[in-house]
Amino acid sequence: MELRLRKNLILPALIVGCLSGAAWTLPQRPDGNAPQEYRARREALAEALRQELAPGDSGALVLDAAPESESSYRQESNLYYLTGTEIPDSSLVLLFDRPASGAAKKGPAAPGRYAEFFYLPGRDFRQERWTGPRPGAGGLVKETLQPDDERREAMRRTGFERIPEGDFPPRRYPRGPVESRADFASHLARFLADAQVFFHLVAPGRPGAPLTADLAFVKEIREEFPLLTLKDPAPALARMRAVKSPAELQLLRRAIEITCQAQRDALKQARSGMAEFEVQALVEYRFTSEGARRPGYPSIVGSGPNSCILHYDASAGTLREGDLLLMDVGAEYGRYTADVTRTIPVSGRFSEEQRKIYDIVLKAQKAAIAAIRPGVPFSDIDKTARRVIEEAGYGPYFIHGTSHFLGLDVHDAGDTSAALQAGMVLTVEPGIYLPEKQIGIRIEDDVLVTRRGAEVLSDCAPREPGAVEMQRLEGLKSATR
Repeated sequence: MELRLRKNLILPALIVGCLSGAAWTLPQRPDGNAPQEYRARREALAEALRQELAPGDSGALVLDAAPESESSYRQESNLYYLTGTEIPDSSLVLLFDRPASGAAKKGPAAPGRYAEFFYLPGRDFRQERWTGPRPGAGGLVKETLQPDDERREAMRRTGFERIPEGDFPPRRYPRGPVESRADFASHLARFLADAQVFFHLVAPGRPGAPLTADLAFVKEIREEFPLLTLKDPAPALARMRAVKSPAELQLLRRAIEITCQAQRDALKQARSGMAEFEVQALVEYRFTSEGARRPGYPSIVGSGPNSCILHYDASAGTLREGDLLLMDVGAEYGRYTADVTRTIPVSGRFSEEQRKIYDIVLKAQKAAIAAIRPGVPFSDIDKTARRVIEEAGYGPYFIHGTSHFLGLDVHDAGDTSAALQAGMVLTVEPGIYLPEKQIGIRIEDDVLVTRRGAEVLSDCAPREPGAVEMQRLEGLKSATR
């Protein structure tokens, strides 16, 4: 059965023009076992989804890459988490089953079967003169049915090196593990004909709006396979991504260290009369010079009234004496992003009222961090910080949540209705905003949940008001020498 539609395949086959493209490389990882870690994640996801199958049933998961972009390419985060690749328009397929009850009469229960396939887009050698070389799926040597040189190179570079063996997948399935995207539709029809459950991420559409490519694809699947159950793999992926591995923590620590350096640069070099975009340039220069590929999100650099705008990213104002300067910034390193906010006095010292508000926000943050430990509900962090600010009489001026998960995305995957676990990384960012007084203060740190409590990863940027003023004044004095 041939699927007529396929999201991403409804785009023109040839993208004309000088696009930026994406180099197809494995990610920047300090560990030497990245392919093994990604493979372990794929197998762990299959095991988690296997528990959602009825005994004797089979499941299939499909994850798609982000399409080609004219700007700097950034892979879809779930696919990156499972493959570590930055290849536009690629797709991952996982096949797995759950043994029928009583399949093994003696000894341990029979293990579930598993196979994986990675589909690569076709090569366009003329386009590669503009965008650089891309991986090709290659093929099989006719005499041996073994991968040819091009496929072996793609297998090595993507980390999909295990050729399926045994009776699963069956012989009517492709050889794999790397295949051509041109064959994806016919292969998927084969996979789904044997499956009972199809796992696929689908962003909800808007009522009355045209169907997105995702929803059009799901609609076709429902029509072609009416007995197939569709399930969302997002909860299982979120549970996995929320707890960071040692390799992930190493990347996060480096991203946060770079961000702290950038915050210290701005603390010492920002001046009255300087444009906000100049401060942003100082920050992002440090990101790049330290090896961070880009900001993890649009930098927020707001002074005076702009410090009260939560997601202000225009950087169009000018620093003035007596103003506060709020900088909410994060470097992205090896695809993992930091998220650190500091609020500093442009003149070098907080006014009496600014210092009062700052102390309340800092007290709320410290209380929230002290509450962090395994087993504590995620919601308790916000409740703790909010209680401090409400008791100080500023409850209506704390207008956002206190925490979110951090990782591949600045608002990373995770279950905020669950309890904290060791290995989770989250932000703690209370704030008070008084627009009528042009006082906006937010203090944000990145915190690792440990077995015994919490570790503040972003302590490398000063947050105690005395330390902020001291370093700020030292920077101002050095400019006059």
